Amino acid sequence: MDRVIIHSDANCFYASVEMLYHPEFAGKPLAVGGDPEARHGIVLTANYIAKKHGVKTGMALWQARQACPDVIFVPPRMDLYLKFSSMLREIYGEYTDKIEPYGCDEAWLDVSDSSSLKGDGRKIANEISARVKKELGITVSEGISWNKIYAKLGSDYKKPDAITEFNRENYKSLIWKLPVSDLLYAGRSTNRTLSKYGIHTIGDLACTDPDFLMKQFGKMGLVIHSFANGWDESPVAPEGYSAPIKSIGNSMTTPRDLENDLDAYDYRMHIGHLKKEMNNVILIYGLCDMVHRAMTLVKYFTPNFGEEYYDVLYGCYCRSRKAADVDIMIELGMSRATFYRKKKAALRYLSYYFFEIVVPQSANKRYKPSFPVEEE
Repeated sequence: MDRVIIHSDANCFYASVEMLYHPEFAGKPLAVGGDPEARHGIVLTANYIAKKHGVKTGMALWQARQACPDVIFVPPRMDLYLKFSSMLREIYGEYTDKIEPYGCDEAWLDVSDSSSLKGDGRKIANEISARVKKELGITVSEGISWNKIYAKLGSDYKKPDAITEFNRENYKSLIWKLPVSDLLYAGRSTNRTLSKYGIHTIGDLACTDPDFLMKQFGKMGLVIHSFANGWDESPVAPEGYSAPIKSIGNSMTTPRDLENDLDAYDYRMHIGHLKKEMNNVILIYGLCDMVHRAMTLVKYFTPNFGEEYYDVLYGCYCRSRKAADVDIMIELGMSRATFYRKKKAALRYLSYYFFEIVVPQSANKRYKPSFPVEEE
């Protein structure tokens, strides 16, 4: 017997919560982000009015302002959003104890064992939707399927405030027509490669020879092939489960473009701030022997051409050298920045990432950094 999995996604979550507290912004484009004057941060989410004007999640604030001059920025209030997230999960918890969060605004629910008391998946999804709207004042989009991958596709299929069910009778006619980019874990690089070989839809991917995908992408090729076919038997993790940390990142946008040699001091100051944050994490929490590689990413802007481009510096973060390698990466960044200044390119974004981390579960429980942590 097939499982019944619901994926629930709170629509424009941060923005929707802010609209509850700012009724004066009703009917206006709103985005939750950092400080537009200091150029700090990106758009975390935007309401549908702002999205219609081209504002997208992940945009730099100045880009969002260019796309929508009238957009209203509000600073994020994570404590408030986490409170609403907790209230969402309280509602979910009345239908099942198998709840797997995917960020603070999304979650999978396995309601397979709830049908005798609560009804089928569609009835449960309708109840959850109505209760969230009445009790919290926001809306959710929900997907229903026999596996987690298709359930998430369902919650993305129609927005906002919608319910979509993908079953064994309709998935080929509905899902297989969707672009590969809609599939979980099929990123931009993967999509570019697939497109080169004429694989544009999820159906194309599902019908592709697995050996070919294995050759092109390694084991991840087999994973996305399975996902395209709906061959996902991964369980919905029980409440309280925490995925192991795979990478840690910290970044900042400089308050102004760094354009000349006199800005080298500011560059060193900003990069030193990131270094201090990252070193504190890996040293205080004993992660030195668990980090295998590190990456620094810088973004430049060419005023004459209005183009932005990234430069990635990789540094091997070996167990024997530990935190000293971060100093090497700073010097690499400094020399590269000097090179780009000679090309009249201004630096405006810096970030550091440590990845290929193998952290014991015990360390995960006490690891609470103040900046975003990427999980897999």
